[in-house]
Amino acid sequence: MVASDDPGEEIGWASVAWCNASSKVRRGYPDHYVRLNVSGVDSVRALAAELGGSWLEPTGTLEIAAGPEAGRKLAADARRLDREFGYPAEILTRERVAELADVTLRADETAAFFSRDAVVDPVALLGRLAAAYREGGGRLVRDRVVGFERDGAAIRAVRLAGGTALRAEGGGFAAGAWTPDLAAAAGIAVAMLPRDDGRVPGLVAAVGHGGRAPGPMLLFPEVMVRPAGPRRVLLASDRGDGGVGRASTDEELGAVAEVWRRRAAARVPALEGSEVLDLRLGMRALSGDGLTIAGVPSNTVNAYVLTTHSGFTLAPLLGELAAAEICRGEDQDLLTPYRPTRFEKGPGAT
Repeated sequence: MVASDDPGEEIGWASVAWCNASSKVRRGYPDHYVRLNVSGVDSVRALAAELGGSWLEPTGTLEIAAGPEAGRKLAADARRLDREFGYPAEILTRERVAELADVTLRADETAAFFSRDAVVDPVALLGRLAAAYREGGGRLVRDRVVGFERDGAAIRAVRLAGGTALRAEGGGFAAGAWTPDLAAAAGIAVAMLPRDDGRVPGLVAAVGHGGRAPGPMLLFPEVMVRPAGPRRVLLASDRGDGGVGRASTDEELGAVAEVWRRRAAARVPALEGSEVLDLRLGMRALSGDGLTIAGVPSNTVNAYVLTTHSGFTLAPLLGELAAAEICRGEDQDLLTPYRPTRFEKGPGAT
């Protein structure tokens, strides 16, 4: 069931689709969330082996930090990931950088490589998942939700715009940045950032080039470069999106993308003479504290809320854990820190 009139806004179609645990220490997430993402990467790789297809590209991530202080932090974070969380990380010599990718490394920069990171082709993945779901007897319905039927603390049916009412013993709310809208129609509050918050919109630029593919995912201080085929990369920013939002014009989005293209071309020789082919603006699914939300809300006994910003890393793991809770009633300790009820106990409650 769609959450937006514009499928192009759905985050799966406007994301670099980076499967990683490498960024979680750097961004200051709690240790339990780092561990969740490490397990998530393992689950993504296991799903790739199970489903088959070419939707997962094990590129690894080459991350570069500028200046002595940032370099020391990158090295310390990499050591933590490797030693404390068992997530392989390597501080690179300049010779090793040259082996991994043809990039320009400046004199004051430090580089690290995270070999377990990967990138996902969302279209190919969703195609494989939909096929597997149908083969297992599932039915996919694409329609707009217009309401819910409740009986006290239980939801009994979902009403669709086409006039159908879907009845079930229970259900879930997993609609990315639109999860609060969908859940609100059932009387459920979900503590997520509104879509007009400046942290929610995320711009991705598709860039065509005539050079050699860059190899790993590249994280420069000024731009992210994600391989997306032999003659194409995706560009994004790990440090803000130039103030872009849903109200930004095509010209404003294009100007930001051109800045990124020039920055990337200065770092990756293969991107010299490249051009911006397409722009996509997606909405990040960000909770009030930046972490995953997974569990039953306090006012509904048979509904499950599941949303996360780290979808391309965590979706297979979260799906497995949530299924155990929903279908078998087995509480999963890994999900304990992420219950939706945590927002009712302090600041940020909705």
